[in-house]
Amino acid sequence: MELVFNLIVVLHFLGLASLVGGFLVQMKSSAKGVNPAMWHGALVQLVTGLALVGLVESGAYDGYGEIDTAKITVKLAFTVIITVLAFIGRKSRPLRLLFGEPLAHCRSQIFLLPFCGPEPRLKRYSPL
Repeated sequence: MELVFNLIVVLHFLGLASLVGGFLVQMKSSAKGVNPAMWHGALVQLVTGLALVGLVESGAYDGYGEIDTAKITVKLAFTVIITVLAFIGRKSRPLRLLFGEPLAHCRSQIFLLPFCGPEPRLKRYSPL
């Protein structure tokens, strides 16, 4: 069963590589949107992730230990959201505002603000 578990882990990483690689390819191309690599990568991530958790929870593979259900729930939620967005985006035309150059800098700052925001503001709202 260890061989099956390790093969599913390899497939899980291949799905991640397909998803990220498809995203990087579409960022360089002039036609923005969801390409088949992103769609298939998201599906592989979802299916293999569920298979990995199922193998460990069923007791078929006991080399992993205890599963952190909160972490798995958050990962499942993100994977389902990404898969649904890839499914919706593979047939429709993307909005220009989502992929436009003027908003690229703004999107990155909005994403990074909670992680590396200004220190005084974090200290002002800190309970310590």
